[in-house]
Amino acid sequence: MFSTGISCLFIIFGISSDSSECSRHAEYSPITVGSVLIGMGTFFFSYDGHAAFPTIQHDMKEPHKFGRSVFLAYIVVTMIYMPVALLGYLTYGSSIGESIIDSIQTPWLQMAANTLIAIHCILTLVFVLNPLNQEAEEHLNLPHTFGLERVICRSIMMFLVVFVAESVPTFGPLVNLVGGSTITLTAIVFPCLFNVYLKAQEHETEDRIPTLEKIVSSTPKPKLILITLIMVFGVVAGTAATYSAIKDLSTTHFAMPCYILPFVSTPEVTSVSAIRCCGPAFNVSSRGTPDVCFG
Repeated sequence: MFSTGISCLFIIFGISSDSSECSRHAEYSPITVGSVLIGMGTFFFSYDGHAAFPTIQHDMKEPHKFGRSVFLAYIVVTMIYMPVALLGYLTYGSSIGESIIDSIQTPWLQMAANTLIAIHCILTLVFVLNPLNQEAEEHLNLPHTFGLERVICRSIMMFLVVFVAESVPTFGPLVNLVGGSTITLTAIVFPCLFNVYLKAQEHETEDRIPTLEKIVSSTPKPKLILITLIMVFGVVAGTAATYSAIKDLSTTHFAMPCYILPFVSTPEVTSVSAIRCCGPAFNVSSRGTPDVCFG
């Protein structure tokens, strides 16, 4: 979280340094139903993490404070996201890249922000992959104590994660698809469903899955109505966002993976001094000359 916060400060500083030139030439795309649905997938993706919550709570020293920590975490994350998103869009408009860092025209700020985000990803990857690693170890009947078998298993899982990431270098469009499909389920639908099932099971004398009738009768009506509305919203919004993301993917040009590119063509080299400029034609530079622009 610390590295992310510092990175956001670099990003905000970079946006501010570009604001005088870029904001004057910024154009904003009209808001449509399709753009809202695609944006909803990105929004869901940005607040993801629910799949790892059970293991995090299990490993906490005081698990009963998990709700408080999650509430605080989402407040902090929102306070980080909102200034970056608003300032970035107001400054760059429709010329903004898949990552807002790519639109920053000060190279050292861009590099610093990317480095800090990379540190954040490296540190959080352990927590995010923990459920997947534990599931793999369970299926392979590996011991729960530290040993060579677990090291090999987790190393293979990490290799597969890196391989998939390198295989899809154009990740931006997939964010909307994942956000609208799987994350909608894990962040909105399943938590509500699991909650009512677990609460209903507390009233069962035997260890069995409660029936739908039991859930309806044991759940307070205001809570049942609220959870039903949330789940319906999640299903409808997730389905619409997934459809829009798939439609958007059909027109997306995916870059070739880096491990294949050298064998099929000569990679196009972009000057390290080139930057992604702003403006409708991507030719407005805060440096005052379009010669440094690319894309």
